Amino acid sequence: MTRKSSTRRKKNLKWTSRANGIFPSPYLIRSRTERKGAPNPTREQFEYNFKLDPELKPQPRRVRLANFGYGLAFLAWYCGAVYFIMYRLRSDDLETLEKEAEDRIKLKKMVQENMRDNAAKKI
Repeated sequence: MTRKSSTRRKKNLKWTSRANGIFPSPYLIRSRTERKGAPNPTREQFEYNFKLDPELKPQPRRVRLANFGYGLAFLAWYCGAVYFIMYRLRSDDLETLEKEAEDRIKLKKMVQENMRDNAAKKI
């Protein structure tokens, strides 16, 4: 048994040009698509594999600039919110905030004790 050479001489294959792009000649379609035990695809099915999807095309310049503007607006809002929070934290004196919080807790406890005392006196 002799083994066939794995390197075959390729024939000069012509490519045909269509409106959708460049597609191979019918000979190349047959040689690439013939499979044993499977149906052969039609020329339309073969050409469909080479079509570009419409979503791969770039967006128009106006849409791209609008999206860039929206991104800048979001970035400006985010930076503004962060700087506002930083300004508020810097301007507040943390010691006075802690004292006010302690005073509120004390006042709340006093009110609860007075309510308990008043409820006990009524009974």
